[in-house]
Amino acid sequence: MRLLAIATVATLVVAIVVRHIPPPRPVRASLGRGPGPICALLPRSCVGTTCAELIEMPLVGPGFIDVRIESENTSDTSTSYLRRDVMTLIQYAAAKVACKAKDWPTGNGGPIIFGDMSERDGSTPGTRAGSPRHPEGTHVAGRDIDIAYFQRDTLDNQLRPICRHHERRVDAYRCIAPPTRLDAWRTALLIGALLEDARVRVIGIDGLAATPLLAAFDELCETGWIDDAACSRRSRIVFETSNTVRGWFRGHHNHLHVSWWRY
Repeated sequence: MRLLAIATVATLVVAIVVRHIPPPRPVRASLGRGPGPICALLPRSCVGTTCAELIEMPLVGPGFIDVRIESENTSDTSTSYLRRDVMTLIQYAAAKVACKAKDWPTGNGGPIIFGDMSERDGSTPGTRAGSPRHPEGTHVAGRDIDIAYFQRDTLDNQLRPICRHHERRVDAYRCIAPPTRLDAWRTALLIGALLEDARVRVIGIDGLAATPLLAAFDELCETGWIDDAACSRRSRIVFETSNTVRGWFRGHHNHLHVSWWRY
């Protein structure tokens, strides 16, 4: 904000511009200042020669549940395969949120739910049945995962829409109204934990979820809940508020998408 004061002396007009510097944003009393409780966390990074190996996500772990559809509940048919290094980071992030945010009064507080990853051979989910359910080139080789948003006013954090998404009874496959079910704080903390690893390429979210999520992300950075390196990677949180054909406009009203660099 700039305040402009104009003083006139005879025929001389002097313009004085004073820059108003806003005070630091106050810490939310309900969350306090980070980094929060000391947590015995899982390793964040894979070490060794098998980090690129595809392995199946466990059904349950600290802070997460992997929910599978009925036709994909065996090791052969599962679409829950990730690279070992990606899985290590995902499990670390889920456990970190479960510990750090356990007393936050911002949502239902339950474990986060995982969705599609890759098939056992690294193919896009649905390929085995002859009907891939993601765009070509995505969810391959265990480098991508869909994760539900943390939610409020729900019993759990299933992969479900966080907003109104129908226009005249037609599914728009995107939020067309504010994401009232979104627990922006836990979701932002999860994104921050994921961005601690520089190999996360992008994290895709719904366009209308971006405003509350980025606001929460910024505040958690300012108050010490999110690691400085992760805060510096904010630009990797991607979304579209209009269809610019980058792939983020539709389909992310019920989950966020994490993608790993292709090394």
